Amino acid sequence: MRGMVVRRVVVVPCLLVVAVLLVFGGPTTVAAVPLEGTPAPPAGGVVVDGPTSGTGAIRPVPGRVVRFFDPPEHPYGPGHRGVDLAAEPGDAVRAVLSGTVAFAGPVADRGWVTVDHGGGLRTTYGDLVPSVEAGATVLAGEVVGHLAEGVGHLDWGARLARVGDGGSTGSAGAGDYIDPLSLLERWRPHLTSPDRVPRGRVVDL
Repeated sequence: MRGMVVRRVVVVPCLLVVAVLLVFGGPTTVAAVPLEGTPAPPAGGVVVDGPTSGTGAIRPVPGRVVRFFDPPEHPYGPGHRGVDLAAEPGDAVRAVLSGTVAFAGPVADRGWVTVDHGGGLRTTYGDLVPSVEAGATVLAGEVVGHLAEGVGHLDWGARLARVGDGGSTGSAGAGDYIDPLSLLERWRPHLTSPDRVPRGRVVDL
């Protein structure tokens, strides 16, 4: 009986020591394990992962992000009001969500398509050769144009209208610029450096 008591006295302190080490033993490095089916990241950029998201949105082209959204501090300030996705001339550009084509044509000698998705949300695509006309209804994933010659990336933008905005005709439309990547609920960045974390506001569609 005395031996059993001694063993219990010894075991309890040992368990306490292990618990203390687990709680206060310092930082632990955890390696990120990609989910099954996740594509390997290309060198020098990020991948917009997966063709669809929980919102039903799709990526307009299957390319890496070559420039992130960098919202200006005021409407006319410097910044980057969209996201650039790597693409090749002639690549098909697809509507991210279903909607109605609000604009298709040139702006400052560049071809643009704007799709109105309802609820104040519009997405824009350039520089491309439009294959749709204003007023046409498009489904998510439907081709709205092809990347123009001499262009190495797609300019992809998104705006969310404020209450009371009437909207306007053009490549952008009225409203606040938002991060287009926020429309892709499941996108996962593979960053080349920690200071390039994309910024933006998530839109609940």
